[in-house]
Amino acid sequence: MDDKDTPTQGYNLTTNQKRLMAFVVNHTDTWRNYRNENYLDTWNEYERLWRGLWTGSDKNRDSERSRIITPAIRQAIDSRQAEIEEAIFGRKDWFDVDDDVNDKDPADIALLKTNLREDFKKDKIKKAITQINQLGEVYGTGIGELIIKETKQNSPAKQDIGVDGLAAVGVMETERVSLKLKPVSPKNFLIDPNALDLDDAMGCAIEEFVSLHTIIAGMANGMYRKCPIGEAGPDDDLEPVQNRTDFDRQRVKVLRYYGLVPRELLDDSEDSDKDELEDELEEKSGEDQMIEEYEEDYGDMVEALVIIANDGHLLKAVPNPYMMNDRPIVVYRPEIITGRFFGCGTVEKGYNMQKALDGQMRAHMDATALATAPMMGMDATRMPRGF
Repeated sequence: MDDKDTPTQGYNLTTNQKRLMAFVVNHTDTWRNYRNENYLDTWNEYERLWRGLWTGSDKNRDSERSRIITPAIRQAIDSRQAEIEEAIFGRKDWFDVDDDVNDKDPADIALLKTNLREDFKKDKIKKAITQINQLGEVYGTGIGELIIKETKQNSPAKQDIGVDGLAAVGVMETERVSLKLKPVSPKNFLIDPNALDLDDAMGCAIEEFVSLHTIIAGMANGMYRKCPIGEAGPDDDLEPVQNRTDFDRQRVKVLRYYGLVPRELLDDSEDSDKDELEDELEEKSGEDQMIEEYEEDYGDMVEALVIIANDGHLLKAVPNPYMMNDRPIVVYRPEIITGRFFGCGTVEKGYNMQKALDGQMRAHMDATALATAPMMGMDATRMPRGF
C-alpha cells in the first residue's frame, strides 16, 4: 500500500494546528460559559412562553396545579412580526441598489437588481428573513449566517438532433453561485462578551449539530481535512429548540469560528518557535513575561475561518476567504440594550404581563376545579361508631 493510500495519512495535527485548535476552543468555552450563565435559562423560558410549553419550574406558586399558558405573548409576537414583514415585503421591490453618482448608465444597476431578485427567490431569502425576524422577537436577537457555495441547477432544455421537425428534449445542468441566508438561534451563537457588535469582537462562532454524511462528503471532496470523526454525544444546551426527546444519532458537533487568530498558527509546518520563546520568557521578569505572552497571542492577528468537529478534530483552518475580510454573519435586534450585544425582544418586554395573566388564569382554574369537585381531609378514626 502506498503512503497516499494509508488510511491515517493526514490525520495527525502539526504543532501549530494543535495550538490553533486550543486557542479557538479555550476562547469559545469561556464565551459559552458567560452566555449560558446570563442568558440560557431566560431564553429557554421565553421559548416556552412563546410555544405554550409548560414545565414545573414555570409555577407561580408551589400549590399551583393548572398548567395553562395564555397566548397573549404569542399574539403580540405574531402582530409585530406581521407589521415588520409588511413593511419589508409589502411592495414589489423589497430591496434597492444605489447607483454610483458618476455612473451615467442606469441600465447596469437595473440588470443587477433583476438578477438579485431571481437569485433571492431561488435561495429563499425571504423565508430566511422571516425566520430571523421571528428569532429577534422571541430571544431579542436574530442571527443569520451567509453561506456561499457553487450549486448545480437543472432546467428543461431542447436540442436539435439534425432531423427536420425533431428535437431531443431533456434536462440541462448548469452551475451557479448560491448565496443562502441560514437562520441561527442565539443558543447556537457565541461571541466575545467584551464586544457590542460583530466588528468589535475578537471573533464569533456558530456551533450546531450537523448530519454525519455532510461532514464525510466534505472530506471526500477535499473541503475538509480527513480525520477519524465519530458521532457526537447528546447536549441539551446546544439544541436550537426544546423537544421531549432529541435525536442524537448520525450527527457531528461542528464549531465554525470567524475571527482573529495569531498569524503564525495558520502555518501548517511542524516547526515552531514556541519552545525558544518559552526559554526566553524564563529569563525575563514577571511583568516582561506577561507582556511577551500577550504579544505572542494577540500581537499579530489575522482574520480566519476555523472549523472544529466534536471539540477535538480540526476540519479546516484558512485565512478569511472573503475578499473584504468580512465575517459572514448578520444580526438583527428589535431593540438595542446599551452595554450588551444581545438585544431585547417582544417576549422580554411583555414577560411580566404574561406571567401575571398566567398566574391569574391558573388560580381561577384551580378555584373552579375545587368548587366543581369539593374535597376535604379528615381523620376517619375519630368518627363516632355508625356515623
